[in-house]
Formats: sequence, structure tokens, C-alpha cells
Amino acid sequence: MTINVKKCPACGSKDTVPILYGEPALAYPNEENEKFKLGGCFALVDGPEFYCKHCENQWNREEAIEREYEKVSRLKASVGGFFGDSYTIDIQLDRFQLSWNQRNEDGETEIRKSIRRKTADNLKAELKRLDLLNWKAKYVEPGVLDGTHWRVEIHQGDRKIIKHGDNRFPKEWPEFCKLMRRISGKKFS
Repeated sequence: MTINVKKCPACGSKDTVPILYGEPALAYPNEENEKFKLGGCFALVDGPEFYCKHCENQWNREEAIEREYEKVSRLKASVGGFFGDSYTIDIQLDRFQLSWNQRNEDGETEIRKSIRRKTADNLKAELKRLDLLNWKAKYVEPGVLDGTHWRVEIHQGDRKIIKHGDNRFPKEWPEFCKLMRRISGKKFS
């Protein structure tokens, strides 16, 4: 999923138009086709870039991206293969709960712990830095049947976004694994 910065972050409408700044021509066509909204003579630094025709909200790209990460309520990630250890981490950001699980031929180990609100907020900021929501949906190394499999589920309320791979990873994967180790205090890779 690539974040749709043109979708209204307030009401979710896709009936939006860009905001244009500068002096309008004498007979501009906006009144007839409403393909843009005039923003005034001067562009504002970090000012609004889009206008919602449904709720009249105005926002910029950064605000839209920030809103998508704020909506993350749960993160569940797993990694492993046929041989060796496999790990699962489940972080319920809205309930401030974390569970970590390790499976291998000797059995299963699980821990559960609470996390602080600040930890949850910092995790969302790190996920944004890692551009998690813009990872491709699938990373697969063709022709390889064995190896490392991984999966990340991102929940935003009732919506679930899945990213996964077999023997291929997004470039941010090593940092993502470090983040999972740091928040859980346990191995994840």
C-alpha cells in the first residue's frame, strides 16, 4: 500500500482537489470543472496542498502520512524458516500490550508484557521513519523453496494491511528487526 496523500485524512473522501497558489488568470476554468482550489497569492511553507470537497478540510502530504501512522493500532510480525528458530511479536498499541514468541525443535517460549504509551508513540514514529506502510505487499525470491519467510500485519482499526516475503526483504528489514528486538528485549531475526 502506498499512502494516498490525496485522500482526506479527516473524512476519508477521495473527492479532493489540489490547492494552487499564485495569481489566477482573468478567466480561470475552476468554476466550471472544480479541478483545483485557489489557495491565495502566496504559498505557505508547510501549508495545505489539498482540499476536500466533502468536508472542506485542507492538509498537506506530511499531515496525511502522519495520520496513517497514528491510526496503527496493532503490529504483528513473524520471521523464520523450516529449519531453526521462528519468532512472532504481537504489539497491541491501543492496549499497550506486547507478546513475543519463539518456536524451535525444543518447544515454544512466550513472554507477555505491558508497554508504556510513550513506547507505543515512539514505535509509530519509527515505523514511519522505516516507511513501513509504503513497503511492497510481497517480496519473493523466485525459484527458492526453502529459507526465511516473514510476514508483517499492520492493523488500523478494522483494516488489516499485510506485507510478506520469502527470502527477499525490503531494504529497511534489518532496522525493522532491530526495532522489534529493542521493543521486546528479545531476539527477532
